[in-house]
Amino acid sequence: MRGPSTVGRFSAGDALRGLSALGVMGLHVVEFALGGAGPITTEVYEAMRATYGAVGFLALTAGLWISVFFVLSGYLISRPFAKAYVNAGPMPGISRYARNRVLRIVPAFWVAVLATLVVFGLSGSSPWVLPLTLGFGQVFAPAQPFITHISQGWTLGAEMTFYVLVPVFALCWGRSAAGSKQARGARLLALALAMLFGTIAWRSLGPHEVTWIEVFPGVAAYFAPGVALAAVEMAWPGRLASATSRRLAAPSLLLGVGLFFAIAATSGQFALWRLLAQLAGAGLIVGGALLREWSGAPPWKLLRNRATDWLGERSYSIYVLHFGVALWLTDRLAVSGHPWETLLRVGPLAVLITFFLSDLSWRWVERPFLRLKGRPAARRGTPEEGHKMRPRHAEFDA
Repeated sequence: MRGPSTVGRFSAGDALRGLSALGVMGLHVVEFALGGAGPITTEVYEAMRATYGAVGFLALTAGLWISVFFVLSGYLISRPFAKAYVNAGPMPGISRYARNRVLRIVPAFWVAVLATLVVFGLSGSSPWVLPLTLGFGQVFAPAQPFITHISQGWTLGAEMTFYVLVPVFALCWGRSAAGSKQARGARLLALALAMLFGTIAWRSLGPHEVTWIEVFPGVAAYFAPGVALAAVEMAWPGRLASATSRRLAAPSLLLGVGLFFAIAATSGQFALWRLLAQLAGAGLIVGGALLREWSGAPPWKLLRNRATDWLGERSYSIYVLHFGVALWLTDRLAVSGHPWETLLRVGPLAVLITFFLSDLSWRWVERPFLRLKGRPAARRGTPEEGHKMRPRHAEFDA
């Protein structure tokens, strides 16, 4: 039976990324349709539930999948460093790591930013907002009109910060790799726990402002479940390669989805409870899919098929492009006083146009730059290649 020490490719990760991109897009489309139909007099999420009923509830649930993006990043980015640390082996090459991060994240985002500039202009913002956004610093000017047209990009600033901190911590911790594999794995689990408490402290002690909440310390906890999963995989591989892992896989994933539904049904007044439940839900969703593959079983067909492969490849472009598409359509198609008509007008077109543009971005922007890393970006792996530490989309983390 294959175990996690030999399985290199997280096959279900593509589908989870695609579903996350669809979820975030669904939330924004419903939210924009509601706002375009008229002024919102109550808290926006409450208004979505009250106006759209089950559709609004599902949109809120789908939007929580943004945390799955972060957990996937925490797992995929920290995994090779966790492997080196736990096994007392050589660390990944920093220059190659940095080059791959830039090639994966920067080109498609810059294209999206420039497209936003062409379509919406600066919208009254100062010119300095453009280099700030291109430099992933838009979290420091969230109210600038230009940034509000591509505000989903704030997550990429947090991603870039995480990318920088992972090798820094790895280099520091690598000098004191004493003890057994399990002891080193436990240290990584302690680090993940520290990330969680660090975020709680940061949010509790600071002002309740967008910048304070969205800058990296405020979102570090979202990467913590992924770091913990990487630590467990490397430190306790024998225990994971078992029939028990396979039996727990589906219940874990379903429990995570259930937590998302529970969060969407509540108000936002219990912020700490919601944060912990969202992290647990995202961790269980990713962890459930991993448990199945750690056990040696193939990914569920629902998470590995042509449709999910297609979505997984284009999920990053879907994420960076959908926001502007939905805004542009809402400005032109919204019907004042008729939120359902607005949604029915905007929703289908937003999906179709975003998919079309994302396919172009994948083919003409993302894939050419991925090829600069020295391997075909979209080539299916052979069974032998599936055992290598090279997930096809390991370099993408939205």
